[in-house]
Amino acid sequence: MPTVTAAATGRPAYSLSDDLVEPAETRDVTYRCPSGHTFVARFFAGAEVVPHRWACRSCDADAHTDDPAAEEVPDSRRWVGRTKTPWQMLLERRTLAELEALLDERLRLLRAAGEAA
Repeated sequence: MPTVTAAATGRPAYSLSDDLVEPAETRDVTYRCPSGHTFVARFFAGAEVVPHRWACRSCDADAHTDDPAAEEVPDSRRWVGRTKTPWQMLLERRTLAELEALLDERLRLLRAAGEAA
C-alpha cells in the first residue's frame, strides 16, 4: 500500500499508511431510467436517506430504484429543466428599449472613435 507523508517547515515529517485507515462501509444502489440505462450509485452504509430518484448519468432523465429503503427526497438540482441562455438572462435585467438605447450609445461612441483616428 502507498504511504502518505507530510512535512511542514521546522517540524518533523509524519507518515500515514493506508493500512491504518479504514474505508467507510458502503452500499450499492442500482438505478434504471426510462431509456433503459442502468447504473450503480454508491452510498455510505449508514446514510439516513437513500433517494428513490437519481439523475441518469447518460441522459439526465429521472432514474428510479427498486430498493425498499429508498425514499422520495426534494430535487436538489440547481436548474430543473433547460438552462437559460445568455439572452434570456439579459432580458431579465433589461427591457428591449433599454438594450436598444445602450446599443445606439455604443455605436455612436465607436463611430466617433473611428472618425477621430
